[in-house]
Amino acid sequence: MVKSDLLQVFLSFSDVEIRESKKFLRSPYFNKREDVIALFDFFIAQKNKSKPDFSSENAVLFLKKKLNVKEFKEDDFRYLMSYLLQLLYHFLSLQDWENNVIQKEISLQKKLSERNLEKLSERKAIKVIELLEEQPLRDARFHYQKHLYLLEKYNNVHKKRRSGEMFLEEMSEEFTKYYLSEALRQSCILISHQNVTKYEYDLSFSDELIRFVESKNYQNVVAIAVYYHSFLSLKNPDDEAHFFTLKNILTTSWQAFPQEETKDLYIIAINYCIKKQNKGKSIFIREGFDLYLAGLENEVLLENNTMSVFTYQNIHLLASKLGEFDWVELFLQKYKAFLPAEQRENHYNFNIAQYYFRTKNYPKAMILLQTIEFSDILHNLDARKMLLLDVPVFEILGIIFLDTKIL
Repeated sequence: MVKSDLLQVFLSFSDVEIRESKKFLRSPYFNKREDVIALFDFFIAQKNKSKPDFSSENAVLFLKKKLNVKEFKEDDFRYLMSYLLQLLYHFLSLQDWENNVIQKEISLQKKLSERNLEKLSERKAIKVIELLEEQPLRDARFHYQKHLYLLEKYNNVHKKRRSGEMFLEEMSEEFTKYYLSEALRQSCILISHQNVTKYEYDLSFSDELIRFVESKNYQNVVAIAVYYHSFLSLKNPDDEAHFFTLKNILTTSWQAFPQEETKDLYIIAINYCIKKQNKGKSIFIREGFDLYLAGLENEVLLENNTMSVFTYQNIHLLASKLGEFDWVELFLQKYKAFLPAEQRENHYNFNIAQYYFRTKNYPKAMILLQTIEFSDILHNLDARKMLLLDVPVFEILGIIFLDTKIL
């Protein structure tokens, strides 16, 4: 059971999710089996131990005692594991559904309409549009949900009459905005991957999308504009106007997108700056640093409360190149806790050693560098250069790392 899907799913749960899923499993609407709850209790009991034992043998012993039975067949145990896993999958999907308030209201609007409860459906439609307009997101899903809202309005009206206002043009327009945003986002994924791997994709359809957006003036729609300028920045890096427009959108409208999507957009803009700087365009040191600062302030550069080691090192390097050494020391200390646990000490020590080296505190740098275990060949090279008291290493190599995530 140690390598089972069930255990992997359980171990991914936060403490809050464990509490909520236990309530879910105890609800007779979803589960009426006591052995399912007992198996879940076993997982919780082991998780709380300093040396947990999730073996099947240990689980069976726990179940026998908990359920007061003398025998628990192997086939029954496998079926029980499968049953609990499906319930936990159901819980996760239900949690996602519960968190999507607008989609819930749209579905309810649809169900009321199907039952010919027009007045109730119309009231729910008013609630849907209020929720849509009040929330800050203006991403592709916003336009899709608005399309669904208008579709249900059309269905309600169409039951009563065949002429007059049907909301057809507005409904089609919202779907077009949704489609263009998502299609351009996919185009950005393709060209990002192509730029990193040199794998050639057919981008002719992406070019058609760009022409269509321009012909219909859809650049004014933020969900489309952000990917329109992202794509053109990636495709035509020498035309810097698209980058600066993208940066302005992120500065003024970052809250229009979910956090994960905003992070992806920041990565596009930051990687553009890194490539420019690596080609000798020094003005992009400040541009990249400004984007990193905004990402820190907006808290979009963390994923599951963790910062990429590349992000950590790049921020340090850019700030050093700008001479912000007091800020660098505070940053390295403050964000150390957000580095991946297994890499935290090594990466912190390496970066703080670089900081000491650049501020000419060579003794402290030497002591730290001799304690670090390097798995990265470039870090190993950098350390050797510093141990020789040579010039700052990154000034020799000119390297800033691209963030490895592609959208």
